[in-house]
Amino acid sequence: MGSAWIGREEVTLRPRISDEHYAESFEMDWDNKDNDLVKKASKCEDAAEAVQKAGDEQEKRIDEQTKTNRKQRHEIEAKIPAEKRLREKALRNGSIFQIAMDGLCIIDVHGKILKANRASSEMLGYS
Repeated sequence: MGSAWIGREEVTLRPRISDEHYAESFEMDWDNKDNDLVKKASKCEDAAEAVQKAGDEQEKRIDEQTKTNRKQRHEIEAKIPAEKRLREKALRNGSIFQIAMDGLCIIDVHGKILKANRASSEMLGYS
């Protein structure tokens, strides 16, 4: 760049840029901006896909857990009446065991007395 005097004013001289060169430069800048936008959009799309995939996987795990919970609930509900009958039977048997007039003992394989009723205690002299 240079300068020249026109009258009393100094004027800066710039090289003349052809319209063709200017258009090329503008297109290159625009292409670079487009590429940046495409890269950013691609990253956003990748992130959106990752979020969608994570959401789908979580929904699948929730569905599986719900099925498992329902199955366990049905199993528990099926066991409740059986457990109630067992408790009632144990109470009846325990009552019968304790009020029996005969001496009753439950002994393990080593001869250790595990349970004895009152009549057996009196018979053996432990009352």
